[in-house]
Amino acid sequence: MATWVQVNGANVGKDFFDDNVREANTYDWRSIDANILHEHAHCMICSVAIAPNAQGAMPLYKSNGGHLCEYCHDHFVES
Repeated sequence: MATWVQVNGANVGKDFFDDNVREANTYDWRSIDANILHEHAHCMICSVAIAPNAQGAMPLYKSNGGHLCEYCHDHFVES
């Protein structure tokens, strides 16, 4: 039976979460504004969809490995 954890309001499989947090910590992240995206993106840790046309500045982090929402970047990525 799968073990789940709740991250940023999403139920995420524990193995998926652990693997992606470990992977995310190998990348160099830079802050961008979601409004510059041409299409939506998903956070690599919690899988939340990040809309490109969100009202106001929506913080987002990008690396060569993917995207992170602000919550996951601030809580799970080593600074």
